[in-house]
This record gives sequence, structure tokens and C-alpha cells, in this order.
Amino acid sequence: MSELQWLLALHVTGAFLFLGGAVVAGVLNLAARRAEKPSEIAVFLGLARRGVVGVGVGGVLTLVLGLWLVHEGGFSYGQAWIVISLVLFVVAGATGGAGGRRDRETRELAERLAGEGDAPSAELRARLRDPAALVLSYGSGLAVVAILALMIGIVTAHPQLFLHVLAAIVLFGSVAAATLLSWRGRANGAAAVVAVATFRTLLLFAVPAWVVMFICGNWTKSKLHIPDSTDWLKIGSAIAIAGVFVLLAAVGSSYAWTRTPGRRSLATVTGALTTLLLAALAVAWWVMSAKVPS
Repeated sequence: MSELQWLLALHVTGAFLFLGGAVVAGVLNLAARRAEKPSEIAVFLGLARRGVVGVGVGGVLTLVLGLWLVHEGGFSYGQAWIVISLVLFVVAGATGGAGGRRDRETRELAERLAGEGDAPSAELRARLRDPAALVLSYGSGLAVVAILALMIGIVTAHPQLFLHVLAAIVLFGSVAAATLLSWRGRANGAAAVVAVATFRTLLLFAVPAWVVMFICGNWTKSKLHIPDSTDWLKIGSAIAIAGVFVLLAAVGSSYAWTRTPGRRSLATVTGALTTLLLAALAVAWWVMSAKVPS
């Protein structure tokens, strides 16, 4: 691999961690708003912190390597799309940080209430539905999506590629959220609500994301006239096709888990399947971004 291939692959990895982490946090925050007991809400918001770690690590990789690629690619740092991207990056960080502080306070409240009887709380419910917190958190996510759209649109001028990449990131993030939920579901406590959240995450987020990713991937291949014999394309396509069977198996096992929440073995099966799919997706984005083997 050349230096440029390494930079591009690591930059894309950062983008997957950055946006994928935001998807994890968003999905788990949605699950928290559907929960009733403070202990259940605390579980979801506690897991959402793992997504925030991905956002932080991915944000650093995306920014540093993105600027390095600007230099290596011969672009000017003063070009409008680069300046706008940097401004949006700052906006995303500021709004996401403010939203994250509110989420932390809500989680701490949920943990305190869980230890004081675990009764549903109007105050906690109001904090979960606080419009300001929602605007900050989801506004940050939209700013990052705008950066992705701007950069792919300017550099490649292929909107279908943007949709392909965005869907792949949503697939990665939703499968990561389901993985966290599955392994957490092996513990005692909120197994029933965790099982339902896992099933809904896979069915409502991961499956549609796979469909959009696959359709737009083939659309991009056709538009760019990429030969079917291209090695990196064959690897990515094989992972996508095999991956949907793993994904559907995880949907099935998570549904069975919702019917019998006490069966920890179903949580284990779901977690193993989603972990395997996460690893396969990481291989796919690496070979397709670095275009190796060529």
C-alpha cells in the first residue's frame, strides 16, 4: 500500500468511527426515551457513552488525516468546501459536547432514581424529551452528515456514492449498538427491554441501511464503470452478500430473545453474530477505501 492509500483508509476508518459512534449514541438515546424505569434508562444511556468514545477517537482521526490528505492531494486549505467543512466540524463538536453534558446529567439522575426505588419519574421523562438537548445532539449529527455530503460531493461529484457510504456507516453504527445491547443483555436486570431494543435496532436501522448500501453501491459501480473483476470490489461485494445472511440471522435470534428474555444463550448468539458482522464490515471499508488488492 502507498502512503496515500494508508491515509485514505485510515481517514475513512475515522469517519466510520466518528459517524458510526454518533449512530450508536442516537439509537441508544432513542431506546432510552422508550423505556419506563430509571434503571432501564440508565442502562441505555450508559451504553451510549461507548458511542461517544467512538465519536471522539474518530473525530481526531478524521480531522488530522483529512487535513493531511488535503495537503497530499494538492488542494488549497482556502478552498470554500474545505473551509465550510472545518466550520461544520467545529459546530458539530460544540453542539455535540453541549448535548453530551446534558445526557450525562440525565444518566446520573436515572442512576440515582434507580437506587431510590426505580419508580418512573416525570422529571426524568422531561429531561429525556428536552427539546434543547435533542436539538444539540441531533444538530451535531446533521452537521457531520453535511461534512460527508460536502466532501464526497465535491471530490467525486457522485451523490449515489454519498448515499452508499452514509448507509454503510448507519449499518455499522446500528450493528455496533445491537452488539453492545446483546452483550449487556446477558446480565441480569433489564434483559426484556434490552432484547426488544436490540431487535428494533437491527430491524428498523440495520436492515434498511444494508438495502440502501447495496443498491447505491451497485449504482456507483455502474456509474463509474468499475469492472466486476476488480479484486477489492469482489471482496466488498462478497462481504455485503454474506453479511446480509448474518444480519438476518441476528434479527431472527434477537426476535426469539424478545419472546424469551431470560434465555441468555439467545443474547450470546445475537452478540456473536453482530460482532462477526462488525469485523466483516471493517474489512470491507478498509479494502474498498484503500482499493487493495487492486
